Amino acid sequence: MVDFNKVLGDLDLSAVVLLNDKLNECNFFYELLQQEPDRNRFRWLFGAFLNSCYGYLEDKASYFYYAHCNPESGEPIADQKSLEILNKDVGSKKVLNKKKNTEHIKTFANSELMKKLYKYRNVSTHDGGIGIMIVGDNLPCDFYIGHKKSEGISALKFCNDVLSCFTKIEQELNT
Repeated sequence: MVDFNKVLGDLDLSAVVLLNDKLNECNFFYELLQQEPDRNRFRWLFGAFLNSCYGYLEDKASYFYYAHCNPESGEPIADQKSLEILNKDVGSKKVLNKKKNTEHIKTFANSELMKKLYKYRNVSTHDGGIGIMIVGDNLPCDFYIGHKKSEGISALKFCNDVLSCFTKIEQELNT
């Protein structure tokens, strides 16, 4: 028989990650990016920012899929209203692993901004890193994403746009 007092006594509740931790992580890396004038360090921080944003979206979608529990069966019940809000920018679906008899939630980009986020994160994570150009002397503001100056976009503006999108999502979820 399980001794619940022992189990509960062994838990460090301060180590439990809070719901907005991933959003705070995104903001943390953005704050560092706003101060970093070295291109390599900026690129590394940008990669961390992209991964934290992806993590935020994956975490949100997973939470909404398993948000509630059927009191009779114990089966999860998705929060459809929250998933609809998230779906404006990022869709999600359950993916089954038949070998392990497990499932997880996979997200995909719906809005143009999120398509860029997923593309940049993919390049940063799987293709050896993302190109960051210097297009002026005002660093880090003049760091641009890409390899062609005529096609690059401001990295800090992109990050700000992504965080604004996340803020909009959070506001819609909280109304």
